[in-house]
Amino acid sequence: MALPNDIIYDILPQLHDDMRTLYRCLLVNRLWCRITVPILWCRPFTISSKPFTNKHRTSRTLIIQTYVSCLNQDELAYLIPYRIDFLDIRPTLFPYEKYLQELSDNAIDKGVKGWFQGKKLTFPFVEYDHRAEALTYSLWRMFMRQCVKIQSVSIMPLYVRSGISNVPNFSDSMSALSHVRSFTCRIDWSDSAEKYQKTIQLLQKLELVCKKITHMKVYIHEKADPGVLNAIVQIIRVQKGIKEVSFKNNMILKGNLYQFRPLLVPVMESQAKYVTSLAFRSVKFNEISIVALAGFHSLESLCLQKCRNMTIEHSIMLSTASFRLKFLSLLRNSWSNSITAALIAKAGVTLQQMVLDNVCTETTQAALDHCPNLTILYIEVSVYNYSLITWIGSTKIQQLEISFGGIFRLSTEDTTKSLQLLREHLPTSVVYLKLDGLYISNEAFTDFINNCKAPLSTLIISIDCYHDFEESALTVLNFASKRKTLKKYGNYDSNRYVQNVSIRELEKHGIKILNTYDIKSLSSKAF
Repeated sequence: MALPNDIIYDILPQLHDDMRTLYRCLLVNRLWCRITVPILWCRPFTISSKPFTNKHRTSRTLIIQTYVSCLNQDELAYLIPYRIDFLDIRPTLFPYEKYLQELSDNAIDKGVKGWFQGKKLTFPFVEYDHRAEALTYSLWRMFMRQCVKIQSVSIMPLYVRSGISNVPNFSDSMSALSHVRSFTCRIDWSDSAEKYQKTIQLLQKLELVCKKITHMKVYIHEKADPGVLNAIVQIIRVQKGIKEVSFKNNMILKGNLYQFRPLLVPVMESQAKYVTSLAFRSVKFNEISIVALAGFHSLESLCLQKCRNMTIEHSIMLSTASFRLKFLSLLRNSWSNSITAALIAKAGVTLQQMVLDNVCTETTQAALDHCPNLTILYIEVSVYNYSLITWIGSTKIQQLEISFGGIFRLSTEDTTKSLQLLREHLPTSVVYLKLDGLYISNEAFTDFINNCKAPLSTLIISIDCYHDFEESALTVLNFASKRKTLKKYGNYDSNRYVQNVSIRELEKHGIKILNTYDIKSLSSKAF
């Protein structure tokens, strides 16, 4: 019996990240094709970076070629003075440009550059910039005219060779941006004055039409143009409920959070009751910024990476804040263990997910005393740590990610000892286990898996290049056969071993093999 059409309309969008299946859906019948095409073309620049879609000719260059075929006569006429060859333009079967939901100046610029290179055009560098900018302008104009519902906008002028298009010329048709929910802006001090002016003009237009932003990421250099900062502040003020905000200083560990005060204070004043997630990277704290941070009463997620200058007095100020955290990420910050422990204690009983690298007796004791409801944990282990592993054993964690060595390599001896101890103390509540940086022997890995008592449904590993991948896959296969719980298996090098016999056997057992681009880490959640 055939499925009703309304059921098909509900099911296919759920496959938006499964490109392999979606491409097959194109060939089922006309209805399935009409439903699938908009799904594939809502984020074409994002999915084109994945290996599978590259293999099937959906690179940025070919995406631009398709969009060029969608230009109307006015947009093509604008390009005539630039002597761009459009002899290979053909009518398209679908209005692909209407489906775009993620608009990125960087992605468009890279696609345009690749499109010109694909045509093997040879002309002076300056003329190349003029032609690329002209084509970029026509594409932006088409998107503003045709797009039905753009949900994400990303502005990164430093990486845009052809520059941001002259927005005021088509500002009357910017209603396509009225549905934007996610906004990313990255500004560096090295951006040219011309790019700054075009960026400011675009941001000013966004202020007028984008009033439903819920997710905002601002990467800004401390020497960036003040006009850009003011434009971003105005965008913040007109929003009706920002939920997630990320601030990153592009000058690593030299930015003062005071530089972000013009942004942080407006966010607190107008969005404090809405913001549930805040993230800071590569910034320094001071008393003013801590007061502002403590004012986010609805905060549930806090991420601090590569930050410094927080004092114990600051942590005391935060301890009295009314927010209740469910997610806390503390990675590579330059402050004492006592401050990290105080932040963990502040999170308390509501904390469910934690990312941590400053692992010591003080921090694990704080988690043991104050955070009994942890279910998801990511840790970086830089040395053999007995108290850490035994603490893990006392928890009811369901998802565990361990990076052995973090940004440094942990010795084979310490990794092996840590894995042996983890084998003994791994909670039976763990169903998702991800082990990164395993510099161990085949015997050590086999011993761990064979004696693992947790009912793992997902196992992801990254083992050094001298490890026997066939043997490790065979070990996992034996575990899957005996325990009957494993549903997903990932290996960072599985793309190189797709013909591995044991890998194929795992697939026959109904186990999904995760490719590298499918594997996401909790540590990258905020950025």
